[in-house]
Amino acid sequence: MGLGLYSIEFVNGESRLTWDDRIRGLWGLADDIPITYQVWIDGIHPEDRPRVETAVHRAYDPTGDGAYDVEYRVVGGEGVERWVATRGETCFENGKPVSFLGVALDITERKMIEQGLGLIIEMRNSQLEEASETLAAEAKAHERVSERLELLQSELSRGLFAALERRQKGASGPYRSVVEAARKIADLTPREREVLNGLVAGEPHKRIAYQLGISVRTVEIHRARMLHRLGTPHLADAIRLAVRAELAAG
Repeated sequence: MGLGLYSIEFVNGESRLTWDDRIRGLWGLADDIPITYQVWIDGIHPEDRPRVETAVHRAYDPTGDGAYDVEYRVVGGEGVERWVATRGETCFENGKPVSFLGVALDITERKMIEQGLGLIIEMRNSQLEEASETLAAEAKAHERVSERLELLQSELSRGLFAALERRQKGASGPYRSVVEAARKIADLTPREREVLNGLVAGEPHKRIAYQLGISVRTVEIHRARMLHRLGTPHLADAIRLAVRAELAAG
């Protein structure tokens, strides 16, 4: 359906409406039905009437530009709901509206597409939000498990060192240096020990990062922290401590 044309003449305080066949078709009206303001307003969806009436009052206001531009639903005489987009302009004389000329277009198909897309987007956003919440919960649970495992590993390392220290209590010379090395290694975090093990094995930073699933920059950060905990700026010293700690474990 193309553009429909309609007009209004204001005579002695009354509105005389003229509609072409396209406008009548939108309202589902037969050719012999007179067009009145009440016929027009009754065909507009009740939820849209306040908004449409506001647009009409604005168009009839002589202090404005007389423009009328609104989209609303029409419930035709056959009960079919349609969307209409209409534009028009009011002509004024001596500060009063004397005539109005407008066009209307059936935009039902466009509105159905917009509403369908809106529903799809809403469903998609809901699914994404739900998936995001699930991932966040899983990540938090994984983080708690990782923290617990790290704590247990640290406790095991400290327990092993304490047992070794009790066995070697009073020892001197090489034994004492081995126990000291084991104590320092036990104070490292699990990730720092993993980085140290890679360095002891002669692996480059890039290879260690790949094996641990972290970035090279993160490997460098763990290396710096590990050296700080071991109390030495030299990697060679850290490797010697690691070897001594292995001797203690053996």
